[in-house]
Amino acid sequence: MIKRLKNIKISKEFKMKYPKTLKLISKMEYYLRNNKFEQPIVINKDNVLVDGYTSYIIAQMLNKKYVRVKSVQDDAVLVVIDIRRVLQ
Repeated sequence: MIKRLKNIKISKEFKMKYPKTLKLISKMEYYLRNNKFEQPIVINKDNVLVDGYTSYIIAQMLNKKYVRVKSVQDDAVLVVIDIRRVLQ
């Protein structure tokens, strides 16, 4: 699914935890080599970002107006994403 980047909402949790510079560089290099994000941008039914914050930032840096996103409706998927984030 394609969404307008500016319509994706970012929670306070993500805004308070900006990715490290080396991570951004690595993810940007991946994008430039492969013309796709290493991690998908994942949103919930309310257009709130639930995963892929670094990809979202890279899209902003590249002045993308539209991005491909994955949408999750299932709470079980959100729990898995949260657990993965804790383990990083």
